[in-house]
Order: sequence, then C-alpha cells, then structure tokens
Amino acid sequence: KCQTQYPSLWILKGASKLGIPITTGSDAHTPENIGKHIDRAIDLATEAGYTEVVQYQARHQIPVKII
Repeated sequence: KCQTQYPSLWILKGASKLGIPITTGSDAHTPENIGKHIDRAIDLATEAGYTEVVQYQARHQIPVKII
C-alpha cells in the first residue's frame, strides 16, 4: 500500500517554477476509491505554488482554478 503522494513536493515545486501544468487522477482499483484523498493532492499542488490544474477535452488543455 502506497503511503506517499507522487510526485513528491520537491518535484512539484520544480515543475511549478518551470510553468509545467499538472492534472490529477486516481489510481483506484475499486469504484469507492475514485477521487479518494483528492484534497491531499490539491493541498500539495497549492503548497508547490500551483493555482490551477488542467483538464483535457478533445486533446485541449482547460485550466481549472484550485484556489
């Protein structure tokens, strides 16, 4: 069982400084685990300096504000 987020905070901070967009996802193996701990992922992204994540529609990035 994984106990840490990936990528780690230091990787996210570096990506944020470089302007690399991020998205979120669930590595769920059962329906009840989809989106589990998304609040932790958003907190980590915010701590790394992100103010938005991206979602994709027809291969186009759509920014979504997180704060």
